[in-house]
Amino acid sequence: MQRKVTFVGALATLLVTVAAPSYAGGGTVVASWRLNEPPGASTATDSSGNNLNASVGSDVQTGVNFGKDVGYHFPYISGSSGPRPEHVLQASDDPRLDPDLAKFTVSLRFRSTQTWANLVQKGQSNMTGGYWKVDISAGVLTCLFRDGTGGQATASTRTTINDGYWHTVKCIRTTDSVVMYVDGKWRDTRNNPTGAINNNAPLTIAGKPFCGGSVQCDYWWGDLDFVRIMKE
Repeated sequence: MQRKVTFVGALATLLVTVAAPSYAGGGTVVASWRLNEPPGASTATDSSGNNLNASVGSDVQTGVNFGKDVGYHFPYISGSSGPRPEHVLQASDDPRLDPDLAKFTVSLRFRSTQTWANLVQKGQSNMTGGYWKVDISAGVLTCLFRDGTGGQATASTRTTINDGYWHTVKCIRTTDSVVMYVDGKWRDTRNNPTGAINNNAPLTIAGKPFCGGSVQCDYWWGDLDFVRIMKE
């Protein structure tokens, strides 16, 4: 009898293990901005070898020592500020930065106390081809992916993350879900299908590329250690 119970328990464990979905965002690194350039740098180098370098706005402080790491500091800017491209990093449009129909992973490490802002994005609302973005809303970080027909999936940290401490976030988009990890631990899964996402917009870090008037620029301020994009 004891053997039978042990076998059933082991089988149940095996079934759970096999059935558990894997969201370890793999694939090929298509862009990796380590943000380890020296002070005064005007270019954030893409270390993936794909030469998807990003221009660095003159407001951004590069070569900032964070103890064991070096990164970028984005100074405070009002949420109601008008267009100020000097505050953002910008990489030119490239199809490798669009999810299209592929599994697509965005990872970044940052710290901030800001409540509302856009950290990384390619495209904006109502843009042909859809768009994706990583932003903070009421202190909660979200990853949104919307295709050209309006299909959308958004995962979040569920709780506030604007506590001034360093956090590493990974967002993984598949054709039927978006998964969020925070500091190596699963935080959220949202199951909703999305189709092809591809647009002609540049990728920007710390604010929208097209803003002004009724469109808020959503500039972000804080410290940023790296941004990495993978695709398979």
